[in-house]
Amino acid sequence: MTVARVFTREQFYELVWSKPMTHLAKDFAISDVALHKICRKHGIPNPPLGWWAKKAAGKKVKQTPLPEAKPGAPDRITIADGEFGRESANLAAARERARIQASEGDDNEAAPPHPFVDRTIAKLRKEKPSDIGLMAVSEGGLIKCEVAPRSVDRLAVILPRIVRAASLQGFQLVGGEGSAHFKSETEVIGFSISELVSREKHVLTDAERTKEEAWQRKRDLAARRNGWDSVFFDRPRFPEWD
Repeated sequence: MTVARVFTREQFYELVWSKPMTHLAKDFAISDVALHKICRKHGIPNPPLGWWAKKAAGKKVKQTPLPEAKPGAPDRITIADGEFGRESANLAAARERARIQASEGDDNEAAPPHPFVDRTIAKLRKEKPSDIGLMAVSEGGLIKCEVAPRSVDRLAVILPRIVRAASLQGFQLVGGEGSAHFKSETEVIGFSISELVSREKHVLTDAERTKEEAWQRKRDLAARRNGWDSVFFDRPRFPEWD
């Protein structure tokens, strides 16, 4: 269960003008009505009726600029996300209602605390990042998460809102031997948070390049003197990925 995606107003504005609202709504697995409502809440203009048809026909179209945010308005937009394909109609409808409610919340609005959320966040804060920069928890009684350190504070805000939205639809967050999951009288839904990582090959900084070149000169000198014993052990190490 993929849970939420977070955007700035500028990022969401670009998305709204990148494809028809009906298509974008399907990407988020919510209705286009809900998507329009989120746009209105955050003051984001969207293409008027017929705009995409005119553009497809090669006609000149005008894109409405993004206005300044209203004073006090949240600077982040949270879209609770997921897929309906393998769910019953009732569960899909309940999930969409919960998803819309989670997405409509104000980022500055505090949701009631939950012990599973509190324990999960506390555990994440103690974890060390893996070689790809993510911290993971999956023990019993915790929400299964794999996120970057910079996302933990954001997660501490999002998770209580998701739990609250789910509870309004009759789903409670429960634990056991496995990780926490949502459960109603008739349905059980697995629940996890996974953050995607985009990595780029590390490019040596000027200081790192200076160290590497110094080692190469030392290596070349050792080769001329047949003194290879310790040269390779002295080679400076740099990260492979950023």
